[in-house]
Amino acid sequence: DKVLKIKECDRVKDERRKKDKVWNFPKTNDYERVMREINEAIKSQEMSVTISKKFYDYDFETIKDFFSGYGYQVSIKEFNGVFPDEITISWKQ
Repeated sequence: DKVLKIKECDRVKDERRKKDKVWNFPKTNDYERVMREINEAIKSQEMSVTISKKFYDYDFETIKDFFSGYGYQVSIKEFNGVFPDEITISWKQ
């Protein structure tokens, strides 16, 4: 019974950490970089932007959670159970 309580407590802490990370994302340089790439894509009349993980410190799950919350379509493709180093953010209707 104590083990279940500890697991539940750990799960709640992990969720809180994840929410905090998403909440703090706009205060980061990575946010500025993503927004710069999105603005450039919009100016070029593109409907999406693909960003490479090698230029970002933030994890893609946080970026996905953040932009999905604002209605963007965010995809991290998976190949044979392995995630590549790119994420696509699109604003297609």
